[in-house]
This record gives sequence, structure tokens and C-alpha cells, in this order.
Amino acid sequence: AMPGLRILGEPRANLFAFTADDCDPFTIAEEMKARRWFVQPQLGFGPSPANVHLSVGASNAPHVEEFLRDLAAAHAAARGAWRPDALRDVSLPAADAPPEAVLDELGAALGSDGTALPERMDAVNRVLDRLPAELRDRLFVEFTNRLYA
Repeated sequence: AMPGLRILGEPRANLFAFTADDCDPFTIAEEMKARRWFVQPQLGFGPSPANVHLSVGASNAPHVEEFLRDLAAAHAAARGAWRPDALRDVSLPAADAPPEAVLDELGAALGSDGTALPERMDAVNRVLDRLPAELRDRLFVEFTNRLYA
């Protein structure tokens, strides 16, 4: 157990998710990526908060100590960078807003034209996590359409 991190539910298989009570889980995922681990950030939905999820198997067993060491370092880095009020001034679009306009506006705010992903996704995921799920779904479709247009 790591103070500040909490496993969601009671995993009964090799897939589990955890969240952070003292920092942004999206930043933890980015910090783990910088340490060459692949963990998947997941937007909150319904009663499930934003979290990091991953699966583990027998081939991971030799790497547990290294993973936990890097997770502790990633968690510390995320805590050091955490600003709970960072999104307070970001105005969110209405749930029925046209996804094309929302993607243009969010892209401009995040420094993208909406056709490429930034190096780090934690800021993008923080914004997406605050949007209604229906709008997020429409934005993902619009983004994918732009990638292949």
C-alpha cells in the first residue's frame, strides 16, 4: 500500500485500477510513461473517479520491485506538480456544443490544431475528465475523423 493511492474495487483478476487522493492520476500515468512503463489513464465515468488501470501477468513478476519504486517516484512527482485549482478558470462547453468547435477551442487552449497529440496528455485528460461523457464521446469521434481526413 502507498499512502495517497487507492485501489478501486476488489480486483479478482489481473486487471486493476487505482486512483490518487492527493494528486492527479493523469500526471502519475505521464510520469510512469517517462519511466518507460505503460499504464492506461482512464477518465472518470459515473461513480468511478479518474484512475490509472493496468493488467499484470506472470511475465511482470520479475519487475514488481522496480515498478513499485518507479510508481512511488511518479506519485511523488505528481504530488509535487499538483495544483487542485488548475482548472478552476477553464470554461467548459455545454454538453450539446458542436464537437468541431469544442475541439478547435480546446486545441487552441492546449496548443494543438486538433490533428496531433501533445507530448504529454495529462492536461488534455484533466479537461476531458470534466466534460459530460456524451460530449467526450463526440470529441473522440471528431478527433479521429481529423486524424484520417
